[in-house]
Amino acid sequence: MSVLFLALVPFGATAEAAPALPGPVAEEWTEGGDAQLLFDRRRVQLITRLSNQLLDLDAAELDVAAIAHPGATELDLVLAIVLRAGRPIPPGLAAARRSQREARAKEALDWLELELAAEGGDQLVLNALRSALASDGPAAASIPELRVAAAHVVAELELVQLAPIVARLLAEESRPEVRSGARAALFRLYARWYESAEDFEERWRPLRGLPPAATGRDELARTIEVANERALRLIELAEFEGELLDWPDPGMAARASRAVGRAVAAGGIDPTEARTILLDGLVETGDPEELHARLGVLLDLVQGADPLGDAATGVRAALVEVTGTAHAKGPPTAWVAIGALPRLPFPEGAEGDAYRAPILETGVDAFQRALRKRNERPLDPDALEGAILALRDLALAIDDPELRATVAEPLARSLPGLVRDDALPMGVRRAAASSLTLSSNERSARILVALIGDANAGELEYELFGSLEAVSAGLSPGSQAAEDIVEELFESLAKADFDRRARALELLLSDGLREVLRHDARRTEARWCVLRLVPETSPELRIGLLDLLAQIGDADVVQLALSEPELVEQIATSDTEVARALARTVGALSAESPERGSTVLGLADRIAGELGTAEALDPERVQRLRIALDAVLALDVETARALPPAAHRWALRAAIDLRRADPVLVPARLGSEARSRLLGVHAAALAAFEAGEEDVALTALAKGLFGSDEQLAALSAPTEDAAPGPDRERAIDVAVAGFDAAVAESEVAAGLGWDARRLRFECVDFLRATGRIPAAQSRLGALFDELEAAEGSPDPASVRDYAELARAVVEAESNEGTRALAARAARGMAELVSAEAWNEEDPTTAVRDLSILAGLVERAEAGADRTAALRALVERVEGESVPMAEWRERVIEGDPAAFGALNDAVARLQGRSVESAQDTARRDDGT
Repeated sequence: MSVLFLALVPFGATAEAAPALPGPVAEEWTEGGDAQLLFDRRRVQLITRLSNQLLDLDAAELDVAAIAHPGATELDLVLAIVLRAGRPIPPGLAAARRSQREARAKEALDWLELELAAEGGDQLVLNALRSALASDGPAAASIPELRVAAAHVVAELELVQLAPIVARLLAEESRPEVRSGARAALFRLYARWYESAEDFEERWRPLRGLPPAATGRDELARTIEVANERALRLIELAEFEGELLDWPDPGMAARASRAVGRAVAAGGIDPTEARTILLDGLVETGDPEELHARLGVLLDLVQGADPLGDAATGVRAALVEVTGTAHAKGPPTAWVAIGALPRLPFPEGAEGDAYRAPILETGVDAFQRALRKRNERPLDPDALEGAILALRDLALAIDDPELRATVAEPLARSLPGLVRDDALPMGVRRAAASSLTLSSNERSARILVALIGDANAGELEYELFGSLEAVSAGLSPGSQAAEDIVEELFESLAKADFDRRARALELLLSDGLREVLRHDARRTEARWCVLRLVPETSPELRIGLLDLLAQIGDADVVQLALSEPELVEQIATSDTEVARALARTVGALSAESPERGSTVLGLADRIAGELGTAEALDPERVQRLRIALDAVLALDVETARALPPAAHRWALRAAIDLRRADPVLVPARLGSEARSRLLGVHAAALAAFEAGEEDVALTALAKGLFGSDEQLAALSAPTEDAAPGPDRERAIDVAVAGFDAAVAESEVAAGLGWDARRLRFECVDFLRATGRIPAAQSRLGALFDELEAAEGSPDPASVRDYAELARAVVEAESNEGTRALAARAARGMAELVSAEAWNEEDPTTAVRDLSILAGLVERAEAGADRTAALRALVERVEGESVPMAEWRERVIEGDPAAFGALNDAVARLQGRSVESAQDTARRDDGT
């Protein structure tokens, strides 16, 4: 018993207890081995479903497949594997897919071969093959594809005891495709072509009981192949004598057709003559491979030809006739004919539409006729998918959308059933779903809406939503179909499936539905969007919901959103882009509201959170604070000026809080327009009220920070604003006065995260940048005095700030006073880097501190401070003690390039120091 069969038996049941298929099933074996098994419609559907499910399983999956199906028996499963192993591969597949199908067929064939060698498996497989090959009769229906597949399996596994049963399929009452498959299988066994069952019986008797290899088959097959190759070569050279396409082997007829095409390309056969050869008997051709080859060469011959010329017209008429009669030869032939239709040459524009439309009607009719057979026989999924896509391409080539929709309507009616059929492979269902755009009327829209809500179509949402987008673009706003679509899409926004929510939102935001959504007031939908913001966990979809809300909402829905407890805080703090979208939506919807100013300010306050907290330098918090401030600064001047004092106070406090992160974090940097709005509107408006001391200090701090930023920005701009002059000097004085006033009221600044020391640093750096070096030098000296007078060890951050500022001042202007400042700062940095605790600094900070120290030593005045600083620097960079060497190894590993540059700087400083000592010695000697 195979593992695969056991996988189909319900848990807890025995193999003997496998459920039987409802309906009449007779399994009686005659003495001759002929099986009498009734294939009713339900059994055909079951085998079809199983074969589709097994089609793309690899060898390992095939052996352990747990594809239990109600009513499946062991025999049904083996029949499905026989179908996979032996059914012909449709012509025209891409090379990769053909190779995959061939590999899958080989795996199924190997599985059957193993079963034949297993105990009890041989009888199971043989009985399945006899069932599939059973003769036609009133008591035994058949599946043509399964009979052909079984004949192929018999040939491949060389089951010569079943050869007579295969030969019975040569009877005239058998379908042409079945006779062709049986002939090919018998040829594979014996390398001989048999015309009838009687012919086989007469010629097979001497071969009875012999293995095929002992009948001379292989030698004969090689001889035939050599003769075939020689014939193909002669055809290519236009030297073949006889009927070019008249071969017992359909595969050879197909190869000969392609050889004719090569002969035309080589100039050996005239194109007109080639078309005559290929068109002769084309309508009667029943073998799909031969038909595909003939049509392929014919279409190649007329590519680029005049669409209304004799050549193109003749080929077009022949293909239409082939397509119209293909249903009589079976679905495989119909799929080939349909697949060739898009390649026909047509005139351009409306003239071409006049030809395409009736041909599309013929193709759709052939498709529907073949599709009706799906309840009687297993249609090849790859061929079915190709036919759907071919009809779609032909329909899309029709320029007139109304004509296209009219002609394609019958096809559109056939596709929903394929989309819903979970027994079909996903490739077929996706092709059907993506082709539902062909008819853009209201009925098609409703069908799509129903399909999207169908549980069986859950995996096809991408294609269905794509079709719905195309269809919805042609619907009239306010129509019932349009409203059905909108309702379904809003319902989809609440589904658990992320992809479905995303596709629904994308469609609601598409241009095709823009006018539909605008046609009526959407208050209910807008309120629903607000309620979806919190449960929606995806930042991307939250942004989409806010963008949708901006389209369909109004000022009332904004108040609803802001009244929801914690809504703003939950979604704005989850993602900065969501916060930005929220501010954008509220700003847009409140644009015409008289309460706009207070609405925007209330939102901004909730997005920003508490001001002056220690988390000001957290990048996400900085971005949220910037978004909140931008929302307030975006108010028009009239609205901004009309805000109450508390609003102006908030704007200044938020900007000053944000300024703490500049220049560390780019989002904190305000532009000139924002600075102008803060000082010219909010600071000026606050000063116009009866302000208390706190507001005076707040306004002074704003003038100091943003006034200095404005002047520094002017310095970096090549404009007249940067040139010295009374206005510029006055502006600098105002900024400095602002810093001084803020320092005097340091409690207000401290409430926003600015201590007096930081403000004084900002002022010194501003004076340095604007060229007032003496004033910067004086203030920095006073800061050093305070640092040295302070009790306890100085804060490392303060030491670094002082040192960097001293280096910047001495670099701006080197004089006796600035060099003395550099020496004092170097001493402080030397003490910092010599401390034992400094050993724990990360490599980046360590190299940065030493680089600052080297820069100070290079510019400091000579003396004890400089000498001590250089000594500390050399000890760190070149010290030979074990702890120092270990520390240096760790630092070098962290940033080798920066440490190398630092080492070079120290070497230069040591050389300069030696020269200075030598000069002093020469002066003392009087030389």
